[in-house]
Amino acid sequence: MANQPQHRKACGGLARIFSRLFCQTQGTELAARVAAIEDRNAITDLIHRYTEVIRTRRELDCLDLMVDDAIIEVRHANPDDPTQSTLLSRYTGRDEIRLSFKQTAGASANVWPMIHNLRIELIGDEARATSVMMSAIWPHGKEYVGEYRDTLRKVAGEWKFTSRSHSVFGDSTGRYSLEAHAAYVSAKSEIGDA
Repeated sequence: MANQPQHRKACGGLARIFSRLFCQTQGTELAARVAAIEDRNAITDLIHRYTEVIRTRRELDCLDLMVDDAIIEVRHANPDDPTQSTLLSRYTGRDEIRLSFKQTAGASANVWPMIHNLRIELIGDEARATSVMMSAIWPHGKEYVGEYRDTLRKVAGEWKFTSRSHSVFGDSTGRYSLEAHAAYVSAKSEIGDA
């Protein structure tokens, strides 16, 4: 019985040590989970800001959302295998991307991109995101369905696009990407916006 208080003291000391370790581990895990939520929210906001500046015809503001050597691609999806696509155009760096905005949609186009089914995968200070994009374009009167596959990097605490690859699946009339693109080019030339 003389050893019992000593034993309780030792057990109490171990319990405090394990309790501290458990709390530190839980605190570290919680901090990592909160950081991941904040990163996902920041990336979601970045993607939505991109669509907003396109929608409000402030395309050049998109450049602030990208790293200097960003890549933008437009692809046509294979209707038999949507995971396969053909490269239509690629723009690398801010200068090429700046010139691409009027070339791809047309100078008079009002493009309204709408993002759905956003999925984000975090890999440290880099990330990948996929989303479905439905886009209405006036005055051409076209609606398109496609998918964005983005890569992103955290630069000085801020998320930026390193690449955006947009695969067009088709339009809302049921035409697949190549036929839909031909109809879009035709509609642009009819209104003198080729």
